[in-house]
This record gives sequence, structure tokens and C-alpha cells, in this order.
Amino acid sequence: MPNRVCLELAARSAGIQPHIAYETRDYQVTLALVEAGLGISLVPASVLGHASGRGIAIRQPHGISPAREIYLVHRKRPAALVTDMITQLRPGSH
Repeated sequence: MPNRVCLELAARSAGIQPHIAYETRDYQVTLALVEAGLGISLVPASVLGHASGRGIAIRQPHGISPAREIYLVHRKRPAALVTDMITQLRPGSH
């Protein structure tokens, strides 16, 4: 899991050996596990809007810049809307 790899790398760089007991690809389940006091997790900023008011603390990691890759699959001759999306997803295009 990408989240697990990122979490393990971040923990190791801080000199911590994490004990990973739960894994899920569902960010709402992740937030529920954290809310229940069962641990911590790295989640995308886009998920944090669902976290407000849930009784969990949100902290930005220090010393690391986690990132994830996004892929766009399209036909060889994409429609204008797809071309616009490609432009938006390119690094440095905003």
C-alpha cells in the first residue's frame, strides 16, 4: 500500500519503528480508526474536509513532503475537456 510505504519511510527517517496493525484503502475507515484512538495515519489533504469536527488532530508532517502519483487514462484523441484536465494535472501548470 502506498500509504504504508510512505508512513514507514517517514517513521524511519524520524528514528521510529511503527507497528502497523490495520490497513485499509478507504480513507473514511482510516479516519474512523484514528478517531477511535487506534493509531495515526497519513492521508491526502483532500480527505481532511471530512475530518473536521470528528475529534481528531490534524498535523502536517515536518521534514518530509509526501506526494502521490495521479494517472489520467484517455483515448488517443481526447476531447477538449480531457485536454483541459491534462493541463491542470501537469506539475507547475497552476
